[in-house]
Amino acid sequence: MVDGGWGSGLLAHLKSDSLMCETSLTIQKTIDKPSYTPGQTANYTITVRNPGPSDASLVTLSNEMPTALSEAAWSCSAANGAVCPGDLGNAPFSFDLPPGGELVFGLSGTVAASGSLASVATIEPGPGAICDASTGCTATAEAEITTEVIPLDPEPQPTPEKVPTLGNWAMAILSALTIALVWTQARRRQRGRPQR
Repeated sequence: MVDGGWGSGLLAHLKSDSLMCETSLTIQKTIDKPSYTPGQTANYTITVRNPGPSDASLVTLSNEMPTALSEAAWSCSAANGAVCPGDLGNAPFSFDLPPGGELVFGLSGTVAASGSLASVATIEPGPGAICDASTGCTATAEAEITTEVIPLDPEPQPTPEKVPTLGNWAMAILSALTIALVWTQARRRQRGRPQR
């Protein structure tokens, strides 16, 4: 059988069209603060987008749960024709994304005193889709745990009581009275002496 070249060319053309129709998915992950103290609430956001040009089916999102996060809860919001998974109990989640579709997953929990807040989210694109080169298939977010030291209030010092003092006029009057008293006593002593 002789191939004049058109068969190989057609095969290459079909393969090229197949690659052009392959859709690329992007993933991003953020956390709302760079550091937390134990007992605060940490909020992660994972955004998965399908820029197109074709549908992405059977996409799977998995997430490594931070060891310092307790009482974790998931949420989801959808845009541009996407639909959130019906069960948001625990990852992994499976879903489809139409061209231009976007799913934003939220993960919130209480920060513990020990452990790590680093967390990695991973997508498996499913058949007919790949991970976009700009993000790859994984996204990471992390934050620090700090222990806030609250300084103790110093012991209140007793306020010294003010010693009452006499004013200038009072001192002058007191001096005059003292002089008058001394003079009076001296006069009495002179009067009480026998006459010679």
